[in-house]
Amino acid sequence: MPALVAAIGATAAALVLLLVPAHEGTVLKGYRDIAGVVTACTGNTSAAVLGKRYTPDQCRQLLASDLVKHTRDLDCITTPTPLQPHERAALLSFAFNVGPGRAGVKDGLCTLKSGRPSTLRVLANAGDMPGACAQLSLWTGVRGRDCALRENRFFCGGIVRRRADERAMCEGRYIGAPPAAAASAASAASGAAP
Repeated sequence: MPALVAAIGATAAALVLLLVPAHEGTVLKGYRDIAGVVTACTGNTSAAVLGKRYTPDQCRQLLASDLVKHTRDLDCITTPTPLQPHERAALLSFAFNVGPGRAGVKDGLCTLKSGRPSTLRVLANAGDMPGACAQLSLWTGVRGRDCALRENRFFCGGIVRRRADERAMCEGRYIGAPPAAAASAASAASGAAP
């Protein structure tokens, strides 16, 4: 986890290590997620092999490596004042889930499929972090379904809860982790034994 701490700071690393596993879960075998993407461990898609078994240590290493890669996605956020650790952690969780986006391909933190910048990015870069954080609540679609609609909650209600937690963290009011988990994540982020 030292590389993650170096990339985003110890507090943000501890926070994101609470948030991401709480919503991704950890599966010690390669599987297809609700979007049909081959996934393993804690949301890893780059090294995931369908049916392959992974150890808990391999999963922790993959998560840390994935989060470090996604810190680059935050480069498009150039706020007038530095992001606070809770803002950085929330946006990293979001980027880990949706990616930076790419014109002509898919919507993401930085760029929409249309090629325009995301509203979240525009607001953050204008210094409107409350507005940027509120945008997280609007990203509740999975495979063309609006997961905020009652009839879709069984299929993809987890994304609504994730966005609510990301928004709460972005706004500095996340309370979703028990103290023991928080202490363990902070210890892992600092490189100390839990």
